[in-house]
Amino acid sequence: MGLQAAPTSSDLLTARGMNADAQQKVMDIYAAARSSLDAGQARSFLLKLDSATLAQLQQAAALADPIEPARLSDEGATNILRPPGDLVDLDDDGFMEVGRARTFAFPPVNAPQAIKDAWDHMRPHMSEFEISSFSHQVMFVLGAPPASLKITDGMAKLDWNQVLDEMVYRNNLVRAENGIAITDRANELIETLRAGWRSAAR
Repeated sequence: MGLQAAPTSSDLLTARGMNADAQQKVMDIYAAARSSLDAGQARSFLLKLDSATLAQLQQAAALADPIEPARLSDEGATNILRPPGDLVDLDDDGFMEVGRARTFAFPPVNAPQAIKDAWDHMRPHMSEFEISSFSHQVMFVLGAPPASLKITDGMAKLDWNQVLDEMVYRNNLVRAENGIAITDRANELIETLRAGWRSAAR
């Protein structure tokens, strides 16, 4: 049941309408940009590209709006020049900027390895709906955290116990709306991740 593996960069590029030739061209751009990324010069690299090349990168990143390099953050520029599925979170807030878009994936790329290992273990036993729902629950907590949750400390130092407690609390607030079965299953998955995380962290 559920998804067995995350999609590869090639899978994502194909889903975005890029054939093998177009994919090779954009992969060549990523390769050419590598030294600029290493030097923290993603915006400078983008500023040198012509409109046709920027349009290729726009399609590869699934961006709705044309790329305007001068208006991008360091993170937004960097992720345009990385293959989809291999993004970075430079400001360590749990979200990833791609161009001017803000995206989220669970587990966050900078989350502790124990969280990632616990998720990898439970994910194959979840439905696609459960995977999506769980990810959105985490996103909402990180995007609108309680005052006591210190997101600014970064994902590795984040109190994941508190994140999971907050998810349970918010689930229970809408128990009447969502129903007992859905709420109990959502909370069960949260506790499964908690147990797996603690076990993997030992």
